[in-house]
Amino acid sequence: MYNFIKTWDMYHYWQWASAVVSNQSFTFEYPTLALIPIVLPRLLTDSYSLYVLLFHIEMIGFAGIIAFLIKKVLKLSPLPFLAIFLALFGLLIERLDVYVALLTFVSILLFHNKKYTFSALFLLLASATKIYPLVLFPIFGLRLLKERIKLIPFIVAAILSVILIFTNPYSIEFHKERQVQPESIYGTLIYLNNPKTEIVYDHNAQEYKNVYLPIWFPLGILAFGFLRAIRQKSIFASSFYMILSFIVANKVLSPQYLIWLAPLVVFASKRTRWLILGASVLTIWYLGLYTQTVVDRITPFPWILTLRNLFFTLGLII
Repeated sequence: MYNFIKTWDMYHYWQWASAVVSNQSFTFEYPTLALIPIVLPRLLTDSYSLYVLLFHIEMIGFAGIIAFLIKKVLKLSPLPFLAIFLALFGLLIERLDVYVALLTFVSILLFHNKKYTFSALFLLLASATKIYPLVLFPIFGLRLLKERIKLIPFIVAAILSVILIFTNPYSIEFHKERQVQPESIYGTLIYLNNPKTEIVYDHNAQEYKNVYLPIWFPLGILAFGFLRAIRQKSIFASSFYMILSFIVANKVLSPQYLIWLAPLVVFASKRTRWLILGASVLTIWYLGLYTQTVVDRITPFPWILTLRNLFFTLGLII
């Protein structure tokens, strides 16, 4: 009835969900709790096409909840969030990142409302789904140093997050072995230094051959992001800059990562807000030029990507 294109992600989500339902062994590249949004639609159907439709509805529903919370709870305009979500609509409804963005946003919102135990719980769920929310634990912890009893749920949640992440050793090894991707900030530096650096297809993505991220790069970026984050009055703004620093520091920068920032972009400085919206527009543009253009560096792909990554970097700095 519904004839959808079998994208890499959706098809593998289907395979993983089917393996869970049929109790078969399989390898999974994400932390274990990422299976929750992947398996849920599979429990309702044995049809791949209907599974895809239900997954799309699931992600649209999660995005709707985020927009509702921004509008009704925070009394702010959800338009910046919706602009990013709708700009990358076709991509985001086929990735689980909207789900993680919702869990993370709810955690920040609960922290803002001093519901610390529930905030820690949602941050645990988010971190054990994709690891990027882990960078928020230091920010939350620093704000609670003078009220140490309230810090306990976050200490417990951080420990449990790490334990849950390590329950899937394949995921740890998979990401450890990944090389620098051309879409990343560091990948842009590699391109600018040597545009002819060889690109290979590995770990389900385009990667620079035998180019690994030096430890000083992510540590330096995350340290700068932390210093930028702790200067913010709002926990929402602090979280925005900490997550942005993770994106800039990472050896992988997939286009769907923009949704991690989208619920919080309204709390960033006006200049940063426009830079992130500009990065969204450039992302749409380069997605239309993707596939072989990455390998062959066909103009204007490299320069669109370079400008997009410059916007990300400036968004963190200025």
